[in-house]
Amino acid sequence: MDPLVVAARLVAGRHGVLTRAALLKQGVSDRRLHGLLSNGRLVRLHPGVYRWEGSAPTWHQQALAAVLAADPALLSHTSAAALHELAGFRPGRLHLVVAAGHRPRPHGCQVHQLRSFGDVARTVVDGIPAVAVPVALVQVAACVSASRLEDAVDDALCRRLTTVEELGSVCRRGRPGSAQLRALLVAWSADGRPDTLSEARLLRLLLGRGLPRPTLQHPVGRYRVDLAYPDQRIAIEYDSFRWHEVRRSRAGTLARRNALEGAGWHVLVAAEADLVDGAGRIAAAVTALLRAAA
Repeated sequence: MDPLVVAARLVAGRHGVLTRAALLKQGVSDRRLHGLLSNGRLVRLHPGVYRWEGSAPTWHQQALAAVLAADPALLSHTSAAALHELAGFRPGRLHLVVAAGHRPRPHGCQVHQLRSFGDVARTVVDGIPAVAVPVALVQVAACVSASRLEDAVDDALCRRLTTVEELGSVCRRGRPGSAQLRALLVAWSADGRPDTLSEARLLRLLLGRGLPRPTLQHPVGRYRVDLAYPDQRIAIEYDSFRWHEVRRSRAGTLARRNALEGAGWHVLVAAEADLVDGAGRIAAAVTALLRAAA
């Protein structure tokens, strides 16, 4: 078979990356392989790993090439967090995890050895083998700030990429990052869950100011309140143009608030600016209403 046809078929859906082993398996001889390299049809990325001519160099291409060069390996740590598109993580230096004793040397990568590599929860995202979301979160927990970790955890849970139970299962005594990750799960231990990352941030800010934990997504008639203190009839709605204009129309939002207030609820509206100032305005309003109710 024409080696050009073979190579084109192999790179389909693989970010333009292919390997020497795959080419040989499809019957392409070493002589023809060297010919593809010499005429520029293949560009060497790592020993035995190539990029097909014309394929645009991307971070995803680099990630897949590194994993294939270190095989068996998985994208891990901050690289896996970026691959899963967790809040606060962007493509950067590549991190891989491999079995203990396996010492690959793909250039431009940081390789981590793991005794239990065979038992690591894994997945494939966009064709790239990587550690699963819970593993990525406990890995980064040991090396990023608390606020950055909060956003990543809340983002993963809001988007249902993982569960509190799955995150708890990766928190083991003595495992780096376990204590930091376990501490953040307390905000998710009660019933209800935020719908968005912004609502999760608001929840953490209110708890950080010493307020009682509100109920999340509390039903009031045909509506659901983002955060609520049902006994005191206090509702907190997070108002983001980008989110609420999609989820519900502006007219619908006004009708919703009117209905809540007509039912005797105090409706507080939190905006993005409240997240910037630490929810001080909302916390003060909630505190005053709770005291009045008492």
